[in-house]
Amino acid sequence: MTFWFSRVAASMALTMALSFPASAQSFGVSEARCVLKPFRDSALSSAGRELVTERLVSRGDRVETGDVLMRFFSGGIEGQRLRAEKELILAQQQLDRVTRLGSVVTASERAEAQMEVEMREADMLELSLEMARFEIRAPHPGIVLETPVSVGEALEDGPALRLVQVDQLRAEFDLPLGLLGQFADGDTIEVLDELDRSRGAQVVFVDPVVDLASRSFRMHAVLDNASEDWTAGSLCFLQKGDTGG
Repeated sequence: MTFWFSRVAASMALTMALSFPASAQSFGVSEARCVLKPFRDSALSSAGRELVTERLVSRGDRVETGDVLMRFFSGGIEGQRLRAEKELILAQQQLDRVTRLGSVVTASERAEAQMEVEMREADMLELSLEMARFEIRAPHPGIVLETPVSVGEALEDGPALRLVQVDQLRAEFDLPLGLLGQFADGDTIEVLDELDRSRGAQVVFVDPVVDLASRSFRMHAVLDNASEDWTAGSLCFLQKGDTGG
């Protein structure tokens, strides 16, 4: 039985070694491996249980920061906004008339007309902020991955959309205690993908706390992926002999 387990363990070790690029071998499996993650991965939702009235994107769509992705039923707020807009126009026209009259009107009348405009502008701002509660806008550029709700459905507790940014990637490492102190924020390292392609990455986080159970520490590095030829979710590896700097 012991002999059988030894053979299985040896076979597994050989399989794992063969699956790693040669330039990552000298670190050992646990030392070299990392995972590529999207630079940003956002699960977008609303503040409450809302009814979807517009879904402006589908899975695979590319969006820019600030694009409206989804709208919810907002009741009579749109009507209030239109009315406030007309009231602001009237207040501005009144202020223009008072300004043209010049010395014919008192300083008090001019101040009153100016205040009326400012109050109507405040109403518009308040309603704009209220309307924003019933929209989901893209917090960053990216690709829509998931749209689990459709028009006419009520959004429950889960996210309404998932948006990922992959023109940059984050390499997440769990490094052994022996490498502690060899990397710092701002260091440039070389990262390999599963096809043994190399790309520079900048260290953006080195965990100041060591995990007691695994005796390892986390490190994150960001690499450019403008061509999107590296895939989030795949494995990556620390370049042989790379100790930051």
